Amino acid sequence: LEHARIWYFYHGGDELYFVSSADWMRRNLYRRIECAAPIVDPKLKKLLHGILELGMADTVKAVYLDEHLNNVPKQDGRPNLRAQKELYNLLGDFVKP
Repeated sequence: LEHARIWYFYHGGDELYFVSSADWMRRNLYRRIECAAPIVDPKLKKLLHGILELGMADTVKAVYLDEHLNNVPKQDGRPNLRAQKELYNLLGDFVKP
């Protein structure tokens, strides 16, 4: 996928994961045909969960949007963690026999 997306839903104790190339922009929802695939394999769900956790934990490249939609660097005092670099490690561990 050119721009992979992970969709995560949690409700009543159920965790649902989907992968898709579509983001939820108006043009994708109304002027294109997009699809998403559910992930049912527990091992893949665990991998996707790890990827999402890394994205949320990033303290090097991550930004917040302020009330004016400006990117504000995420600085919360935690040690530096660059999600992209750590993702390589996570995927390397995932594909090892």
